[in-house]
Amino acid sequence: MAIVWFLLALIAALPALLPPHLFAHIPFNQVLVEGVNLLYDNGVPPLFSPQVAPLVLPAIFLIWSLIHLFTQKRPFSWWVVPYSALFIYTLFVFTQVRVGGSNPPFLMERLKKDPLIGSILVILALLLEATLFLLFAMISRKLNRRYRERLDKRSKQNRRVVKQPESPKPIEVTEPQEEEPALVFPPIREIGNLKSIEPIVYSGRVKVEDDESILESEEEEPLERYPALKKRLEQDKEVDPIKIPTKIPKRRVAVPPVVTETEIPQQIEVAEEPHVIEEVIEEEERDMEVLSGVGGLASSEMGVDALLTRQKIRYNYPSEDLLDTYPEVVTAVDEETREAGESLIATLKEFKIDAKLVNIVKGPTVTMFEVSPAPGVRVSSIISLSDNIALQLAAQQVRIVAPIPGKQAVGIEVPNRRRNIIGFKDLLPSIDEHDFQVPMVLGRKITGEPVVIEITQTPHLLIAGATGSGKSVCVNSFIGSILYRRSPKEVRLILVDPKIVELRVYNGIPHLLTPVITEPKKTIKALEYCLYEMERRYKLLNALAVRNIAAYNRKIVEKKLANERLPYIVVIIDEFADLMNTVGKELETMLARLAAMARAIGIHLVLATQRPSANVITGIIKSNIPTRIAFMVASQIDSRIIIDETGAEKLLGRGDMLFAPGWDPNSIRIQGAFLSDEEVERIVAYAKTQGAPDYLDESFFEEEEVEESTYDDADDDNSDEALFEKALRIVVERQGASASYLQRRLKIGYNRAARLVEQMEEEGYVGPPQGSKPRELLKFPE
Repeated sequence: MAIVWFLLALIAALPALLPPHLFAHIPFNQVLVEGVNLLYDNGVPPLFSPQVAPLVLPAIFLIWSLIHLFTQKRPFSWWVVPYSALFIYTLFVFTQVRVGGSNPPFLMERLKKDPLIGSILVILALLLEATLFLLFAMISRKLNRRYRERLDKRSKQNRRVVKQPESPKPIEVTEPQEEEPALVFPPIREIGNLKSIEPIVYSGRVKVEDDESILESEEEEPLERYPALKKRLEQDKEVDPIKIPTKIPKRRVAVPPVVTETEIPQQIEVAEEPHVIEEVIEEEERDMEVLSGVGGLASSEMGVDALLTRQKIRYNYPSEDLLDTYPEVVTAVDEETREAGESLIATLKEFKIDAKLVNIVKGPTVTMFEVSPAPGVRVSSIISLSDNIALQLAAQQVRIVAPIPGKQAVGIEVPNRRRNIIGFKDLLPSIDEHDFQVPMVLGRKITGEPVVIEITQTPHLLIAGATGSGKSVCVNSFIGSILYRRSPKEVRLILVDPKIVELRVYNGIPHLLTPVITEPKKTIKALEYCLYEMERRYKLLNALAVRNIAAYNRKIVEKKLANERLPYIVVIIDEFADLMNTVGKELETMLARLAAMARAIGIHLVLATQRPSANVITGIIKSNIPTRIAFMVASQIDSRIIIDETGAEKLLGRGDMLFAPGWDPNSIRIQGAFLSDEEVERIVAYAKTQGAPDYLDESFFEEEEVEESTYDDADDDNSDEALFEKALRIVVERQGASASYLQRRLKIGYNRAARLVEQMEEEGYVGPPQGSKPRELLKFPE
């Protein structure tokens, strides 16, 4: 296109540059002159002298040619040429208005009627075009920069050199496919070491280096940083003739040897995976553990197999066919409801209260009659008549909302004669309407509007209500919401069930961090793990200079610092009143600290109890958990303990609740979603087919022995030998070595425990790492 504009510039310049006697011999010279004059008369502003004017059009074409050359590598700047033509034409119209010209006729006939107004309009058009030009220029500049960065990134990847192993017959591998990721990963030095955070993040200082998370082959990571890996590689060179592959293999293809006529063909077997690759995978996973996933994640039952199973199998959400369908909610106001409203107004008039019925809202459980009292009528006088209204309407309970938030009316809630069931299946589509990280289905308001909350906004939840009020069904709907819309890589669960029978059905789902906990002491251990994980995550957030887990997950993906995001952790404790009676003070302190600090790093609490007394729901717990749900309770005192207001004693049970969000002073009456036991069993049975759970190491829940003396990283060198002998005795007793286990037993930092394990490996007492399993004990000390 640049050549075309350049040729047009030469053609337009011929009448002005060539002498008349030469120009007369050019073919179609008259057509050329007429075309150039037409452009001058209808598009070029008459702002130049007669000597310069013939060169204006060639200059414009030449400038456009240069613009096309300039935008060859800037594809988002193509609009400059047509936009400049529009600007030149607007300037031409302005000059025509000022000199009283006649071109273009369709504009000039209107603008000549009032030249001043016409000039102002054209000037405004010029200013608008100039403003839009600056806006488009900034946008195209950003787009062009992103385009160049993408090209540079591709070219850098193409220039990346991969060293091939020195072998006359290299192992042929096929490229991995995205649909089914391979279970064997390359060595750390082949894909580069993550340099953003060191493995000592648990107690050491963290170092961040931007945009250097991947090392090229010319900058291979020295093996001195991995003594165990270096030692194992040297051993493999001596005994294992198989060369180490340099790419991620999907499957190995054996190269058949050349068979001569004298040789007998033999069956070619596929070479087994070299053992050294497994070691590299373990080292890489240990380095990546500090960046993503859950700290200390291991499975004592499944070992490495469980971890690989969950990485291989992609979690598929359960089908809605597993859920039951219930009749639709009827919200139409019938004649019976209107008669009840007229009876309500008549009852108020009997007590000399003048009011009128302004609206009727029929919900799934109750019907709200909106009553507007006359001027001078006290609202408290209507509230005191709740029992008389219930008697007149033959209702079980009548709850009065005075006044209705945002309206000049008093709401009188009367139970429906036939209650509707709010099926969990009907509320599932409402989850997709919100971009929530951890959605939880509650139910429907009186108006029929579905209610779905975001646990990260609450950020914790307190549920209380009497037996049979629907508390357990509400907890089941919370867990069902997570199973239906979030994978185990996004949300992990810790379930505590002192009653043993309520949540035990969820054992074995892939979202669990631990089996369902039923013992108070293990509950304390689980909360200790949450505190430990909270401190670890705060170090990660501090390393990347972000404020919450959502920003952290975005940043590690943008900078490619980790393979997985940090999952949210939801701790659900059913009937924590029993735990408060056994380990009350310790439990209260841990819950208060988690509730106060764990919001930003993605750990959230859901506490449920059927005994809302002051010694169970203490002031410390209430102050740190502002969002609460009250089901039917026995008295106004219990209602005030839960939601700091009365009204829960007027509820009807079976899922009828008052939701008091921490961000709104007014509570909301909701009919909770119903999820039957049969539906829960079907959902759990499906979820178990999506992979085995990765539980925390069972050693974390073992009883710790009280030591007479403790060690820390500040001990002098004289204690190192004694500490090593003590650690070695612990390893012999346990028949395996684990840095985290030594850290808890010896009361030392993680760095020092890891150094003790490495020292044992160097001296031959324990073997190399085995992924999530403890290291194998190779020999006993003398």
